Amino acid sequence: MQAQDLELRHGRLRAAVRPAAGGSLAGFWYRHEGRHGDRHGGAEVPVLRPAPAGATAPLQMSSFPLVPFCNRIANGSFEWHGRTVRLSPNHPGDEFPLHGYGWYEAWRVESAEPTRATLRWDHDRGEWPWAFTARAHYSLDDGGLELALEVENRADEPMPVGLGHHPYFPRSADTRLRAWLPWRWEVDATLIPLDRAPNPDAAAFAERARVADLRLDHGYTGWDSHAVIDEPATGLRILLMGEGGNAFHLYVPDAPIYCAEACTNQPNAINDPRAEATMQALDPGAVARFRMRLDVEPRQAAAPL
Repeated sequence: MQAQDLELRHGRLRAAVRPAAGGSLAGFWYRHEGRHGDRHGGAEVPVLRPAPAGATAPLQMSSFPLVPFCNRIANGSFEWHGRTVRLSPNHPGDEFPLHGYGWYEAWRVESAEPTRATLRWDHDRGEWPWAFTARAHYSLDDGGLELALEVENRADEPMPVGLGHHPYFPRSADTRLRAWLPWRWEVDATLIPLDRAPNPDAAAFAERARVADLRLDHGYTGWDSHAVIDEPATGLRILLMGEGGNAFHLYVPDAPIYCAEACTNQPNAINDPRAEATMQALDPGAVARFRMRLDVEPRQAAAPL
């Protein structure tokens, strides 16, 4: 735990929030009961990949907020209410702007309690030409962790907005993911969606896909806002739920991690009239909201899938 972190605790759950690193979550853990015969008895295990000590880079965090848009905007350009908006790349190695701007900003603590914290980031006009205030809420309860976002438009005209969270889960050889993902967007070499097609892995995901068998960086639609993760290595079952949008993004690199992201907009939605999960037009003074939950229970006590 770093001095700049906020520590949240509730029962068997612990979380660390790192405001200066993109308003991010730096860790989320579950402590097993000290049950005889349970190989995890009494151990605290990670639900999300913990951030390294002292890390400030957003891609090293456990999860970071996506605001005011999710994923990529092709060519850094879009038309909005009769004008062209142009955005520069904002992440090394990526030619298009990615994941909004909040992940590279220091957020300030607006409130902090033993089980919850609220962070705030005020954006004034710049390349993203609309002023807004974003708040990230982190809270622990009996079931798990809630990660909520809200954005208030402080501009004098409607602004586009998309919200999400980017959690990094540890991946073992037998991590399983179950979700209803009927449609997948095929992508080009820059990871911009080309066409929506039936998901070739839909049956596997419906039955609990083995994540280690996959190499993906794709968006999905038709998601019912629920996913179940079974992780034998930590003895946990995790229920991921999204509220405020039905876009789902899955990133599985050649590394012992993966990202299962609930979002309100799919990649490049603002430029694609075929997009089913697009960016909201937020009126002046209005507030857009998004919520993601990670409910956690020991596999030993979980109902059969």
